[in-house]
Amino acid sequence: MRPPVRAQLALPFTVDSVTEARHRLGDQLEAAGVNRVTVQTACVIVSELVANGVRHGRGGARPALEVAWETRGEDLVISVADGGGASLPVVRPPDLDSDSGRGLMMVAGLSRRWSYDTSRGTTVRAEIELG
Repeated sequence: MRPPVRAQLALPFTVDSVTEARHRLGDQLEAAGVNRVTVQTACVIVSELVANGVRHGRGGARPALEVAWETRGEDLVISVADGGGASLPVVRPPDLDSDSGRGLMMVAGLSRRWSYDTSRGTTVRAEIELG
């Protein structure tokens, strides 16, 4: 049985937070013996969720991005909470002429399930199987 993986971070609404979250999660998963493909998948998910929080969720109900992850049995749950934005987090068909707009589509495709809660800002969660 692998050791539990858990973290809670309060990160600023800056692009550097994407890198910080990705490196911290990747390091913890590798230290816990999670296979490389799953580590990369988890890192893509946390990167996309944090990037969305930085881009769409500044201020509001939260002074910082609240980034968390934890293992639950053989699953990893990743969550990012921000101050809330003008629109709900929904998967949309990508605009082929745009450099952005694919993050939640990637999260939905890579995760077993994902969800959001807007009761206090916006919290987006994604769950993957550690395998």
